[in-house]
Amino acid sequence: SEQAIKDRLEFDIFGNNNIFEITGTAISPIRYGMNSPIYYIFTEDSNVLYMSDGDEVVLNAYYGDDEKVIIPDNINGMKVTALGGYVFNGKPIKEVVLPETITVIGNRAFRKCTELKSVVVPSSVETIIEGAFQQSAITSITIPENVTSIGKTALGACSDLEKIEIKAKSITIANYCARACANLKQVY
Repeated sequence: SEQAIKDRLEFDIFGNNNIFEITGTAISPIRYGMNSPIYYIFTEDSNVLYMSDGDEVVLNAYYGDDEKVIIPDNINGMKVTALGGYVFNGKPIKEVVLPETITVIGNRAFRKCTELKSVVVPSSVETIIEGAFQQSAITSITIPENVTSIGKTALGACSDLEKIEIKAKSITIANYCARACANLKQVY
């Protein structure tokens, strides 16, 4: 109907001919070139963009400048399982609280977070992708038991990093994981 068309806004969010519509606080695919639909959800906190496949949620973008960010364990009843790539890149966060539902810390998720001195990596995390904490201000990090892989430069160029504790029993650590960490004194 004519009214339904007026209440719906269609747009090509990524410039790749994947058409989405905005209805209320959700963005849903109308036409897309992917095998399964992905839903983008703007929450009441307008600084956050989540991406979902309908069952799980990925924190995909953060637009705020809060010093402390608390990531919920679920959004609209869907479990938050990952931090997307570049989600906090260059943001002035000093503290982040990650839920025990996160299994993946994405590509350069905390890159250039120069105010972030520490992060508690939840025991649920299994993968820390390339550059996840690159050029951040962390001084120490504990890699929990469930982590099976750490990507290239995940801790690279963290000039304040002094200590890495690895609790994982079986882990693949990529080359240059902690490259250019001038103050790194302990890895155990």
